[in-house]
Amino acid sequence: MTMNKNEIIKVEIEDFTKDGEGIGHADGYTLFVKDAVIGDVVLARITGPKKGYAYARVEEIISPSQDRIEGRCPEARRCGGCRLQEYRYEKQLEFKRRLVENALRRIGGFEIVDTAGDRPGDRAADTAGDVPEDRTVDAAGDRPGDRAEDAAGEVPGDRTADKPVKY
Repeated sequence: MTMNKNEIIKVEIEDFTKDGEGIGHADGYTLFVKDAVIGDVVLARITGPKKGYAYARVEEIISPSQDRIEGRCPEARRCGGCRLQEYRYEKQLEFKRRLVENALRRIGGFEIVDTAGDRPGDRAADTAGDVPEDRTVDAAGDRPGDRAEDAAGEVPGDRTADKPVKY
């Protein structure tokens, strides 16, 4: 069977690409589905059929993933910059950790040792986006609060506020 542009296919999303597109399989094809989350069952419109695979975009979510959440940005689908924003934060962390581990294993030849309790997201404070203080060290090797502020309230050597922002 061949897939044609604009054809609608029902597919369950099984994984993500490194860029955050959903991966599913239908009729012997691998589909790379934009705007899909792992666990979604969707109707996807084929946007770029190839030999053995196709690119697609979510047309309708038939059954949302239990890890799908409401996205914060109303422009996300049109802009494409926040592909994982509709995926639960804890699941985003797992996905990103897996990407790094795979790259270290495949490219760097490293053996990955699971150090439970030592990964982002393993503590309650991490889920709020905070960096636990015991893991934060600046370039000088100091922990937050180790350096005294001068009379103007500035930390010596910290001149980031003086630098112009370039766009």
